[in-house]
This record gives sequence, structure tokens and C-alpha cells, in this order.
Amino acid sequence: MEEKPGLISDGESMGYGESKKDAADSMPESESRVVENSPQGKFESGPHFLSEALLRDILAPGGDLASLGALARLYIMEGQYLLHYREEEEERYKFLSPTSLRHAFSRLPVETGWLPSGICRWGSSSVGQWCVRFIPPACYTLRLELPREDELRKYGVVAPAGEVVELEGVPLPGMVFMGVGATYYLWAVASGTFHPDLPLFGAPLPNLYGDGRVCFGENRAPEAELSTMEEAWQLFITSPFTAHLAQTKSQEYSEDVRIQLLRLAGSSQGVGREASKSEDSTTYPATDLVPYRQHYSPVPVTVRSAVDSLVAKFALFSK
Repeated sequence: MEEKPGLISDGESMGYGESKKDAADSMPESESRVVENSPQGKFESGPHFLSEALLRDILAPGGDLASLGALARLYIMEGQYLLHYREEEEERYKFLSPTSLRHAFSRLPVETGWLPSGICRWGSSSVGQWCVRFIPPACYTLRLELPREDELRKYGVVAPAGEVVELEGVPLPGMVFMGVGATYYLWAVASGTFHPDLPLFGAPLPNLYGDGRVCFGENRAPEAELSTMEEAWQLFITSPFTAHLAQTKSQEYSEDVRIQLLRLAGSSQGVGREASKSEDSTTYPATDLVPYRQHYSPVPVTVRSAVDSLVAKFALFSK
């Protein structure tokens, strides 16, 4: 980079010591290349230099590292970074490029600690962290807003229409739960163990969009992190399931998956078919799961392809 009189050029370091004030005073304002009416010292495109006002602020009394009890400081400016550090009792300043700064930080050790149960994959992007968690098949206590009386009668279900009831022991299949930023997705798999190449199915629950995206209603989901995936899951699975997005989640009851959940809960709780609960209410019937398709493609979607697609999508939209 071409050097300018009185300015610090890219990659060059300068030690000021007792002469810091003189260095600032000697910088001609005409050389600062600062955009007009910019009190923050916003730089023009091309090679960047410090403005006189910004340099005076950096070198102001009391701003030295010793008085701050700090080892170094990093100033972040548009397109450039300035490192302020001490070397042999002398205050020094050095411009760093984004590439050199990334290289320096990439050499620092990174360790996740003990991963929460079920975490299969983790990453970060410009929209935040993203996590993938496998949830094995299990029985749940679900809060269900019951369908209308005519719909219940249509399927021979005995239940207090329109009320929110608590159903115990409702079996659900294995599920894949993914969070990207504050957006979450849920799909089902017809397996009790996880593999990234398992085909995906729509999770047999209401309040899920066609692409698996979770509708939290008025609840605010936490940002996806390793430590918050369980919180986000509990926020969803313990909320009341309504008629919203209850269609096309069941092969047998495509109009409303809640009917299937009522059947699986069984009449032992006073909610279910007049005769009895379904034959095997300890597992969700795999034949009832609806294959997950992207853009109406006949090609089965796997866990791997769905996750990779979402990661790429959010990376593209964040640019």
C-alpha cells in the first residue's frame, strides 16, 4: 500500500511512547481521506487511513493499555482493523487485514464441552448458530385443543368438543429437530436410531408448516444454540396443539392429525374411540407417516439433504 505522510499504512506498526501527541498533531487533515459530515470517521472505498479526529481519540490521555489493565485492544473500522498492543513497555499500533485477523483467531483452540443429548450436528453462520438434534421415539403428554363436535362424531370419537385436554402416553415417532437462528424445523423418521441418510416424513403434529417449520404462535423461541435446543423443544411440545396446520400430517386422517393422536391416547382416559384405543398404542404407526417432499419432487428427502439445503439457504439469504 502506498505510504502517506503522517499516516499509518496497512500492515505497518508505529510505536508512539512519549511522542503519541506529536504523532497525532503532525497528521494533516487533508490527508485523512474521511467522508464529509462523518463524525465517526467513515472511510472511503479503497486504501483506508485514520482520520485526525479518530487518531486523537485513540491516543487520548488515559487510553493507554497500562491504565486500562489490558493486554491489547482491537479497533474495528470499515474494511480494516487496528491492533493496539504493548511491546517492550512501548505502545504500538498495527493495521490488520480481515484475512490475517481470521487466520490468527482460527488458530485458537475451540472446544464444545459435553454435548447435550441427541445433538447430531452443529454449525454457525452469519444468521447465528444452527443445531440438529435427534429425538428418539417416546410417549408424551400432549395438550390438545379438540376438534368440533361434528368432526369428532364423524370419526366416532368421544370427547368434549372444543376443549383443551391433556392426553397422557401419546406415542410419537423418532424426530429430527433443527434450529437456525430463532427458526426451528421438525420432521419425523421411521427409525428408533439416527442416521443422516434416513428418509424424512412430516412430523404427525399440528402447528408445523409444510416444510417442517415450527409455528410457535405468540411464544418467542430462543436463538438456536447447543444449550437452548432442549428449551426450544419443550416450548413446542408442551404448548397446546390447535387446528392450525393440522392437515396432511396423517395418512389415515389427512384432514386432521388430532384424530389420530386421540385414537392413540385411547379411551382409558375418557378420550378416544367408543370401542377402545388402537391396537398398539405404544408406538406411532410408521404406515401413517406422510413422506416429506420438497417442491413436490418424487425424490425422497433425507435428513442430510434437508439440513444441507437449509444451511445453504440461510447462508444465501444472509448475504
